[in-house]
Amino acid sequence: MKKLSLGMGGALGLGLLALVKVASAQPTPISPAQPTEPTAPVEATPSPSPIDAATPATPPETPPSPDEARAVPSGTPAAATAGPADPSRADASPMDAAAAGEAPAAEAAGASAPTFDPILLVYAEYVFSLRSDAADEQAWFHEIELPRAQAGLGVAWEAARGKVLLEAVRSSSEGALVGVAGDSLVGRFREAWLGADGWDVLEVRAGLIPTLTLPALEESFALRAIAPTALERAALVSPADLGISARARLPKAWGWVGVAAANGDGYTRRELNRGKNVEVAAEIHPLAFSEAAAPFAVLASYTAGSTGVGLARSNRLTGGLAWQGAWLRAGGAATWAEGIADDGERQGLALEAFVKVADLEAIPWLIVGADLAVFLRDVEAGGDRITTVTGAVGARIAPPLRTYLAADAAAYGDVAAAALPGRDDARLRLVGELSL
Repeated sequence: MKKLSLGMGGALGLGLLALVKVASAQPTPISPAQPTEPTAPVEATPSPSPIDAATPATPPETPPSPDEARAVPSGTPAAATAGPADPSRADASPMDAAAAGEAPAAEAAGASAPTFDPILLVYAEYVFSLRSDAADEQAWFHEIELPRAQAGLGVAWEAARGKVLLEAVRSSSEGALVGVAGDSLVGRFREAWLGADGWDVLEVRAGLIPTLTLPALEESFALRAIAPTALERAALVSPADLGISARARLPKAWGWVGVAAANGDGYTRRELNRGKNVEVAAEIHPLAFSEAAAPFAVLASYTAGSTGVGLARSNRLTGGLAWQGAWLRAGGAATWAEGIADDGERQGLALEAFVKVADLEAIPWLIVGADLAVFLRDVEAGGDRITTVTGAVGARIAPPLRTYLAADAAAYGDVAAAALPGRDDARLRLVGELSL
């Protein structure tokens, strides 16, 4: 009873003392506690109850004052004085970061998200043409045409790549009057492939892939809106085909080399033979060590293959030079063809020269371009030749929108003129281009 009375009296006294301290609002600094020896016995202090006396005293639940926080004993472990976990600390554990509502630093550093590249390309034009019929009589004709309309999406996620590209096309072949829904414009796949990039050097594609030669020439000219390349005019190669390709980027902007294996009949026709085409191509910038001369490029490719049910030979050898500058693009290319259409013994030659001037500092909206294409449909027949000259002046209305006034003139050899009735001798075109 005596011990209990003393305990109650002591507790009452301590409570009165605390009230006096709160009322006076003058905190008294607490001197640091001296560290104790690990083996020294701990002296028990009076406690309000027998149970409290049996356990070590605990600090008050009220937060310590600033003076008390500064008076941390030097022998106290850091873990005992650490506040809430800080995920930004280098030594914060994943569980600490999760408790703070944030992802661990290692997981955040390795996180990635897919990137998408929308594609929209439209060429629309008004064409006024003078045509020669089978009797060599000229007549005028005009129409509004859609030479190219493409829409698609590319995706990249870490090393994975993919692309789907659709294009609009007439539902019947050239010269036909009847097609799907009255020869309407229908959509088809231009590209649909999956692939991967390795070490920022190697590109692998499989599916309906772009071929190597024709896209490289188009990129060098960079004015497809006014004229296709000589290879595309002559239908010697296809811009896309079903197959697989691998392309390696050379270091320090020296260019690239690639190889592809494809069906060979192009993306517009079903494969009709068991042979496959193998294409090897390269674009080399031999002066890449010089910033001023780096745009100079050498293009070379060879395709060995066949076409049609008769496995007709279809080999192509292409070489070209180009200047791929910021405001000037110019160059030329030549393609030797062994096998034209389904005639594996026929040999042809396609020649091309082009120039484009754009993005001048003095007149940034002006675009000027010209293209010369010569196609010898049969090198052994002197008159089987088509020559086409195209010139254009354009303006950039907005970053994605351009317009051109283009003129075409064509000359035909005797053999070619007899084989191509209803040809266009001259055309005047107003072209609009939207490219995203």
